[in-house]
Amino acid sequence: MASRKLPATPLAIGLALILCGVASAEDLRVPGTHRTLDQALRAAESGDRILVRRGTHDVSRAIRTPNLTIVGKRARLRSSFDVVADGVTIEGFTLKRGDVRVFGDDVTIRNNKFRGGALLSYGNDAVIDGNRFKNTNAMAAVEAHGRRAAVSDNRFKDVGCGVLMTGDDGTISDNDFDDTDESAIVAEADDVTIDQNEIDDVDWMDAITVTGDGASVTGNDVDDAPGGINLTGDGFDVSDNDLDVGFANPDLDTGMANGCPAITIDTDHIGGIVADNDVTHTTGSGIVVDGDGTAIVDNTVTGHNGQVSIEVDGDLNTVSGNTVEHTGNGGQQDVWRDPAAPSPADGISIDGNANLVDQNVITDTFGDGIDVEGSSNDVVGNTIDHAGDDAIDVQGGSNLIGQNVVTKPVDTGIDVDGNKNDIDENLVDRPGAEAFLIDGNKNDVDDNVADRPGTDGFIVGGKGNDMIGNTVDQAGGCGVLLTDPVDIDQCSVGDCDMGGLVNLESGTTLSESTITSNSPVDVVDLGGIGSLDGNVIGQISSDPQLAQGAYQQARDAFGAPDADPSNGGQDDGWWGWEDGGGWQEPGRGGNDRDGNGWFWLF
Repeated sequence: MASRKLPATPLAIGLALILCGVASAEDLRVPGTHRTLDQALRAAESGDRILVRRGTHDVSRAIRTPNLTIVGKRARLRSSFDVVADGVTIEGFTLKRGDVRVFGDDVTIRNNKFRGGALLSYGNDAVIDGNRFKNTNAMAAVEAHGRRAAVSDNRFKDVGCGVLMTGDDGTISDNDFDDTDESAIVAEADDVTIDQNEIDDVDWMDAITVTGDGASVTGNDVDDAPGGINLTGDGFDVSDNDLDVGFANPDLDTGMANGCPAITIDTDHIGGIVADNDVTHTTGSGIVVDGDGTAIVDNTVTGHNGQVSIEVDGDLNTVSGNTVEHTGNGGQQDVWRDPAAPSPADGISIDGNANLVDQNVITDTFGDGIDVEGSSNDVVGNTIDHAGDDAIDVQGGSNLIGQNVVTKPVDTGIDVDGNKNDIDENLVDRPGAEAFLIDGNKNDVDDNVADRPGTDGFIVGGKGNDMIGNTVDQAGGCGVLLTDPVDIDQCSVGDCDMGGLVNLESGTTLSESTITSNSPVDVVDLGGIGSLDGNVIGQISSDPQLAQGAYQQARDAFGAPDADPSNGGQDDGWWGWEDGGGWQEPGRGGNDRDGNGWFWLF
């Protein structure tokens, strides 16, 4: 009986081809099926695996067979070679002094040991994983020039530069770098991810240097390097890095005495984010941003003998929620300092316009707590403790300085030089000098508290300034010292050592304010007052009747116990202008509120 033949269907043909392909993939052994590695490479076909046993082997030819896997079993290679084909995998070798140059795509270099040699990859989608590099004399132990390279889980010891990446969309992650002569990582490409690397003992330059847009530099740990992260580009994310950088014992002969900043950003108009980094800087600055539109948030910056902790030069940046501590020498006078370095060192320094500086906590700065130069900046909600100079120093116009809490600065609490600024709802506690120093025109100074300043509560100069709702308590100098006319409303000044209100320039208005219990008098030189209304004022330095015409319709109370000049101080009580008929004294125990004047008895 004749046999029946099955039709050659497409499915049957496909299965046959697959089975033939699987069957054709072979394991070639060196030594074994082939005496040398070169012989095995000549015989290999796509999909084959070459197993190289213990011994020292040479490669004198380029690897041109695609999808080839070459596995070393305690095998050593002592010559340089090229990988031209795609899809090649090389793993398990020790390479002595030779370089591997990769030109194919989708090449994997895994679990090899490079001793003196380097890996140069020019193809796309390279995987460089689990290798060890030591004593590499090349510019970089790994060069990844193709797109989408993945360099991960490698260890670098005593090399020049660890990884140089110039291809876009690459990843450098989970690598360990120990003792690099220059930067551990250099990326000159866009959309690069540098993540979870450990870097220790960098001799020169920054640990990580990035030039390109869209970089993500996150979760890296850098210890003992001149600088940390240096990035030039836009659209970046520099977050969750732990950086302990700067020279602890600077060498004056190196020219690098100040170290580099822990984080340096040079951006344009798009900016990026610098967040949740933990920075310890010894001689360099903490975070330096040059450009616009960057958010510097929730970082911790601790320094000892450095420069500025957070320095921003640009517009529309946000500096928020950061913790800054021990900027400058942190009170350690014996710590070395470069005599050429700028001094003192500020906690946060802003040079630009429309920046937001809020909710930062700043402690023990060598210089100013916050220094701002520019216009339309908001400095709000910050806490500053023990600034070595001024707590807040602002130069420029139309800035908002509000709701800040300042404690024990060495010099001024809040120093503002400029026009049309709003200084609102700040608390300044025990500054070494004046609590508020305002120099400029048309500033609004409202609802601030000056508590126990070393000298004056407020010094205000300039035209058209308003003071509303401010409080001064126990100033070592004057409560309020004026150098130009000011509108003062609803203010309270008490227990000041050198007068409550001093130098009332002609044109000053005073309303609804309480100025009492100051020494030696409450108001000095009331004669120049423009108008009074509804105030409670204690002792004055001159007879108020000399200026009756200026405030004869006001509703004010003057004096203190035994302070009535009309009867030689025989009666206790307040006295004031009453009913437009002249100076009147209330009787003992009397109380008169009739709309034209009021009196209270002690």
